[in-house]
Amino acid sequence: MTLPVLLVVLDVYPLRRLPPRWREWTAPAVRSVWWEKIPYVVVGVATGLIARHAVSAYGDMVADLPLENRVAVALYGLAFYVWKTLIPILVAPMYQLRVGLDPYDGPMLASAALVIGLTGVLVWLRHRWPGGLAVWIAYVVLVAPVSGIIQSGPQLVAARYSYLPGLGLALLVGGGVCRLGRWAVERPRSRRWALAALVVIAGGYAGLAILSWQLVWVWRDSETLWAYAVAVEPASPLAHGNLGFAYLNRGRLADAERETRAALQLAPEWEQGQENLAGVLARQGRFVEAGEARAQLGYLLLKHRKYDEAVALFQKEVSVRPGDAAAHNNLGAALFLRGDVGPAIEHFEESLRIDPGHEKARRNLEAARRRR
Repeated sequence: MTLPVLLVVLDVYPLRRLPPRWREWTAPAVRSVWWEKIPYVVVGVATGLIARHAVSAYGDMVADLPLENRVAVALYGLAFYVWKTLIPILVAPMYQLRVGLDPYDGPMLASAALVIGLTGVLVWLRHRWPGGLAVWIAYVVLVAPVSGIIQSGPQLVAARYSYLPGLGLALLVGGGVCRLGRWAVERPRSRRWALAALVVIAGGYAGLAILSWQLVWVWRDSETLWAYAVAVEPASPLAHGNLGFAYLNRGRLADAERETRAALQLAPEWEQGQENLAGVLARQGRFVEAGEARAQLGYLLLKHRKYDEAVALFQKEVSVRPGDAAAHNNLGAALFLRGDVGPAIEHFEESLRIDPGHEKARRNLEAARRRR
């Protein structure tokens, strides 16, 4: 999606196929530069529409954030990716978007100030150092689709989003190394400090190589990855939940329960967490508690108006525990909220037949009969 814009940036600098003043971009002499971009624009628009459709298919994953929060997240990401590219220390696989994000807290304001200040400096230096502004514009363009302006998913930022935008920064550093090498050869007066700068850069590359080697061992399997993520981001429900799921796959049931409950403490309405907890408890043979966890999941589905999913869940519970009054009452409630009043009444009546003192089923039955 960003390729047409990047090609325009390259046409301005370093190719200089477009004049530096944008008012001259419509001159007849440069129209061919624009015509050749049309195929890329068509493909980019088509890709954007496909991506938008894919996001809409997972509507519950799209965070409903105010505009000022989205802008704050975007500015934070622009600063974050540069920082983690240059100094990749404590790189978690994902940094989860916090509930109740304050766009005016310290890190958000500092990131905004850094991005705005750096942009202003590069615009001021555009005549003396056009490469810096060209790389920065390309970086911003590449980050834009995943910046949080159109928020999709639970992440505040994600390290993988820095890979492609970081190419321009790497080119900039490479150009600086070539310039320093030339000065070391051609300028005797500058040779000493140019060589010193090259030594510092080489040391930096060695440090990055060591950090990369360490992260390879972190990313070797799900358990080590999410254990590291919990250490870096202990307030992330998703990190705890994924670590719990990794423990479940390894058969470490006590550890899986601990991490899953930690995730639900941080995010009580996380549906997948409740489902994972039910699975962990069932593997431990604690079927009553597992049923309670699945019931809690069903309540969350109903609260979020996912009636079909809730009905399917409670139907499974009734098939597993046909003599459980609570299971029939839960299925009846899900059917009632979905609009299937007749079948709901049948399950409320079955719940009362099993347990005549089930007060919730009695009240639900009265409400369903009034509705019918």
